[in-house]
Amino acid sequence: DKRQDLAQIGLYAGVEYVICDIEEGIGEEGKRLLDERVATLKPAYPLRPHLERSDWPISLPISEVPLWISKATYEAGTAFGTLMLAGTYLVIASILATVLRIVVVPSESMEPALMPGDVVLVTRSIFTKPKANDVVFFNPPKEL
Repeated sequence: DKRQDLAQIGLYAGVEYVICDIEEGIGEEGKRLLDERVATLKPAYPLRPHLERSDWPISLPISEVPLWISKATYEAGTAFGTLMLAGTYLVIASILATVLRIVVVPSESMEPALMPGDVVLVTRSIFTKPKANDVVFFNPPKEL
């Protein structure tokens, strides 16, 4: 497992690292070989005691790390994800508020089917028409 291999050399998932140095790889003819670049890293903050190492900083080939993300990109992605989640909840709440309604039966006018104080979940829909034996709720006129 790639994650376990990286953890063995000191690169832990979810930890922020500082790049101390990047050494360029040199090919036979003096060309840069990007796959041979080696990054020297250390954690940006103290780790838990069981994760700490005595050999910080560590060096590893850049090609070994599956994803490199800057702090700004990580924070922007986190903010975007949070906004999307909050927006999803607002959309769901608005749909439920317009389609569903919880009603408490206020009087004896619907006995024996519904008793005073019963709580009923009412669905509002313009797509379905009432049928025989349906219970229909409506807003009372202002005179009442």
